[in-house]
Amino acid sequence: MSNKIFRFNKTMRFFHWSYITFYFLLAITGAFLYFDFLDWLRPLFGGAQGARIVHRVAAVGLILSPIISFLLNPKEIWETLKYAYSWKASDLKFFGGFIKEFFGGHAHYEPQGKYNQGEKLNIVLQSLGWLLFIVSGIVLWRFEDFSPEVGMIALIGHDIAFIFTLAYAIGHIYLSLFHPVTKPALEGMLTGYVDEEYAKNHHPLWYNEVKPVKGEAKKQAKTKSGFVTTQK
Repeated sequence: MSNKIFRFNKTMRFFHWSYITFYFLLAITGAFLYFDFLDWLRPLFGGAQGARIVHRVAAVGLILSPIISFLLNPKEIWETLKYAYSWKASDLKFFGGFIKEFFGGHAHYEPQGKYNQGEKLNIVLQSLGWLLFIVSGIVLWRFEDFSPEVGMIALIGHDIAFIFTLAYAIGHIYLSLFHPVTKPALEGMLTGYVDEEYAKNHHPLWYNEVKPVKGEAKKQAKTKSGFVTTQK
C-alpha cells in the first residue's frame, strides 16, 4: 500500500466543493436562457420562475463560499492566491507540454510546486471570473436601476465570465476524472491526501518541502498542508 501525503485541508476542500456546487447550479439555470435543448431540465427547478430563484440563491452561495473559506482560514486562502498570482516568464513553457499531455502525449516539465501552472491559471481565471460575476450579476439582478447601456455591458461581462470559467472548468473535470496521468489528484480533494508517488512525480518542489522524515510520517501527514500547518 502506497504512502499518502497531506495536500488539502478541510477549508480548501470545503471551498472547492461548495464553490463548484453553486457554480454548476448557476451554469445550468443560466444556460436555460440560451439553449432550448435544456428545456427538459426546467421542471426539476420548478419551471422558468423556479430556475430564476435557484439562480439567485446559488449566486449568493457563490459569493459567500470564498468569503467563508477566507474567514475559516485566512492564511491558507491568502497564501494560495499569492502563489497562484506569482508568475515568471519561464512558467509559460509549461503550457506547451500541458497541451501535449492533455491530448494523450507525454511531456516533460520543470519541477512544479504545490500547484502547477495549469492549476494556478485555473485559480486566476476562477477568481477573476468570481469578481466579474459579482459586479455584472448585481447589475443584472437590479437591471431596472441602471441604464440600458450599463445593463448591456453587464450582460456581456457576465457572458464572458461564464464562457471562460466554464471552458476551464470542463477541462478541469476531464483531468480530474478521466485523464490517466492527472486523475489521482482528485483524491486530494476527497480525503485531503494524495499518493506519495503522485506528489513526488507531479509536484516535486512541494513534495520536497512536506515529505515526511522517516519515523515521523504519521505526524507530518496530519499537520502539513503545503503552506500552513493546520487542518482548518
